[in-house]
Amino acid sequence: MVRRAGTLLRMTGVHVAADDRTGALEVAGACADECGVAVPMHVGTTPPTSDPVAVVDLSTRHLDPAQAAAVAAACE
Repeated sequence: MVRRAGTLLRMTGVHVAADDRTGALEVAGACADECGVAVPMHVGTTPPTSDPVAVVDLSTRHLDPAQAAAVAAACE
């Protein structure tokens, strides 16, 4: 549950993909601050469905666009 502008919102889950570790940690920290829960950061894998909020570092920053797109497409 998140309270935003006096309204209580119910989230069923948020999984975020980042292209590098720095971005993943920054997003995980922002989500933790906003949601008030610990947000795990996974490396190169799809987060378990048991994590209501999770961030994945896809490590695609230095890949060519086709390779990065393939990695992102494989992350569900």
